[in-house]
Amino acid sequence: MHTFSQFFPLIKIAAAFGIMLTGIRLRIGLGLSILAGGGSMALFFGLPISAWPQSAVNGIMDQTTLFLELIVSCIMVLSHLLEKTGQSKRLMAALSVYMQNPKLRLIFFPILIGLLPMPGGAVFSAPMVDSVSHGMHLKGEDKSAVNYWFRHVLEMSWPLYPGLLMASTLSGLPITRLAFYNLMASVIFFMLGYIFILKPIMARATILPIPDKRTGETWKEALIAGLPLITAIGGAIVLEFFIGVFFPSAPFEIGIIIALLSAITCCFVQNHFSIAPVLATFKAKSFWGILWVILTIFVFKQLIHDAQVIQGLAQLASGSTALIVAGVCLPFLVGFISGITLAYVGSTFPIMLGLLAQLGLQQYTLQFTILGMFAGFTGIMVSPIHICFLVSCEYFRANFTQTWRRIALPSMLILFFGSIWFSILMVA
Repeated sequence: MHTFSQFFPLIKIAAAFGIMLTGIRLRIGLGLSILAGGGSMALFFGLPISAWPQSAVNGIMDQTTLFLELIVSCIMVLSHLLEKTGQSKRLMAALSVYMQNPKLRLIFFPILIGLLPMPGGAVFSAPMVDSVSHGMHLKGEDKSAVNYWFRHVLEMSWPLYPGLLMASTLSGLPITRLAFYNLMASVIFFMLGYIFILKPIMARATILPIPDKRTGETWKEALIAGLPLITAIGGAIVLEFFIGVFFPSAPFEIGIIIALLSAITCCFVQNHFSIAPVLATFKAKSFWGILWVILTIFVFKQLIHDAQVIQGLAQLASGSTALIVAGVCLPFLVGFISGITLAYVGSTFPIMLGLLAQLGLQQYTLQFTILGMFAGFTGIMVSPIHICFLVSCEYFRANFTQTWRRIALPSMLILFFGSIWFSILMVA
């Protein structure tokens, strides 16, 4: 039986998130609200205030933080180049001929960018969603929800995602086998997004006239206009694979950065080396706003690490229900408080897999690994500090609370259907 004191960590976490969400509601800014929540959580878990500055410095100077800031900067430069030179509009015009369904046009780019396994990728697809939805009279909350949700359709089953790779390594399961069984997660995720997000939005959207089909020249136009995107996505995939095989100790982000810089160069060449859009990017308030939010997220992450919040949650994994707690509650909670896949996989899967070994249930490693991924993924999707969620809201100037309400129910249903899939695999 659990004692009441075992649930103190949950009460502390709830209080800290309550402070953060209150700050957002009072409109003190996303970044300051996140810092308020992180400071509160650090205080509740006993991290001395005198240690906070060092935690902040460590969070800011962390390699992951610096790489992400550089990646997002490259993405925003590329996005502004595509937008200001008119190249994104040319790409949309060419592709819309072949995408007659308006729903497909709206979700195509978030899903496409989802092939690019990088944190904060929603900031890449956001300008494309904004462009393709022009004239549909959609609210910022509509576009933010679509961009955020469909950006993650492939995250649990695309073999290049670091979270899936880490789960494969920790569990000892072949990546191909784990990705195959997780395809069900992508199917479930897409259907939930279609039913709860896309369909209601399109029901009240203004449907634009569909362009008439033209000759094969359109495909050539699409390829030329889309070359920077092809370079970014294809280059990142190839380079990540190359680095993983030949330089396994090197950060995977290096491949993404090289691919993005190559895409920017490609766009420069295609548009006669126009520097004005790049300068406009660095002058934009939104550019620095998004970088600031990302910075505060990693300060938050460092604070909860130094305050040993995850270790506090480990108290829940004891008693007769330890395995379910370790396979569901811990991944969900860590995903929720961090908004990062690697956080819940790296910190909770060793506990869950260790319990499986202790109980002599290693034959169910696949089933519990999948269950843990469903639970953790539910946590990061419903997390108010998920980077993609925050940058989507920031880009579209969407109301944070209203957007979150749109994705909360389908996010929680991920775990519900994941539990059904787990049960099927247990008896199969």
